[in-house]
Amino acid sequence: MAEDHQHDANATNAELAAKGVALAPCVACGASDLGISPGLYELRVLTEGPSADEVIPLRVLLCNRCGHVHLFSAQTLSTPSE
Repeated sequence: MAEDHQHDANATNAELAAKGVALAPCVACGASDLGISPGLYELRVLTEGPSADEVIPLRVLLCNRCGHVHLFSAQTLSTPSE
């Protein structure tokens, strides 16, 4: 599984570099070894009553060294194939 994330990290960094976006090292351990999880995720606002169902689409990047989870806007990190 770690090898899958490593491959994804290389593809992600190349795709982002082509768009002029560079990822900073992991804030938890300093490694520059981030892998992108496939698919999109949702962040929803929790309310006690009725909500406007505000949803923020996310891409999840994982540090391959320490496992720290990084959340980014899917609109920022979307790839051409999506």
